[in-house]
Amino acid sequence: MPIHHQQLANLFRARSICRDFTRRYDRLLRPLKLRTNQVEILDLLARRCALTQGEVAAAVGLEITTLSRTLKPLIKLGLIGESQGSDRRHKILAISPTGLGVLEEVQRVLAGATELTPFPLFR
Repeated sequence: MPIHHQQLANLFRARSICRDFTRRYDRLLRPLKLRTNQVEILDLLARRCALTQGEVAAAVGLEITTLSRTLKPLIKLGLIGESQGSDRRHKILAISPTGLGVLEEVQRVLAGATELTPFPLFR
């Protein structure tokens, strides 16, 4: 089934809107030294406790190598803890108490911003 020109235009417009929202949230998160995708990972770990890197990657839709680069600052800042899984290939990730505190701060920072969007970032 061929994609019509209008459908393609709508697809590109939707992608543009998503990138715009990401830029806006990244700007708001800059004082916390976080990006939107990092907050998504913190929120996931806060809700699901401990997960392997593979489980986190699948849940947020990132390749493992991209996830590794995204995690490095979170681990360095002590927001996420990393432990050995059942074998050397599996690392278990969990949000730290510091990470939970930062996530609460993120929620406060973004509380006003969600009024600008048709959907809340946090439910």
